[in-house]
Parts: sequence; structure tokens; C-alpha cells
Amino acid sequence: MIVPKVPAMVEFHPGSADGLCSRKEGQYLAAFVCYVFESGEGKGAKVNLRVFDENGNGYPRTEVHVLNPNEPPVDGSVLFTVGYCRLISCPPVQVKGEAADAAILKAAKDGKMVRVEEPKATKAEEKAAAKAKP
Repeated sequence: MIVPKVPAMVEFHPGSADGLCSRKEGQYLAAFVCYVFESGEGKGAKVNLRVFDENGNGYPRTEVHVLNPNEPPVDGSVLFTVGYCRLISCPPVQVKGEAADAAILKAAKDGKMVRVEEPKATKAEEKAAAKAKP
């Protein structure tokens, strides 16, 4: 379980008993972590949030369960009623050239994704490759 830190951004999935909801089906609400509760052995993390609706109005939510990205709540779980939040998966970081190897190792250590781009060929290399083609 990855536990967020203050002031991490998460997506809030309101429950059926929560007054907050998005007008679009499947769209969730942005939220900032305001406080992280200590989680005991075998317990999931809980956080206090400041949730923002579609107009940017902020609402507090306390003791919200945290799920990892792409981790669905268990069917029939109380989370569908009370709501939960999910960590936002980070977009890939673009890295070029010699820094790519170091970035891949650091990203793997930090649990992030990296997109590595090969260095572009010089014009002389492109001409030589074009001549070599039959």
C-alpha cells in the first residue's frame, strides 16, 4: 500500500451516501490530502481530504480510505457507500540521451514510469542510411 503524503493530489470517488458527485458519469473529483492517519498492520491508509467540486468549491471529508491506482474496491464493499480516494498515477517522464539510464534506475526506485526517447540521428547519418537502402 502506497500511503500519500500531505499535500498529495488524489481523485475522490464519492459514495452513494455522499452529497458530492460529478454530473458526468465516471468522472471523479479532485482532492488534496490534508492529514494522513497512521495505518496499523494489515489496515489500509485513511486520510482527511479537501475535495473540490466542478466549480472549484472545497468540501472537507474525513477518514477517507485510500486505494492504490487501478485497484478496484471489493464488490459489495462499504466504500461504494461512504466513498474512497485513489492515488493518481503519474504521467510518464520524458528523458533523452545519456541521462536515460540514470532516470530509469531512479524512476524504478521511486515507482514511477519513464519514457525513453532515442537520440535523433544527425543529418549526415540520415543521408548515409538513405543511400544504403536499396
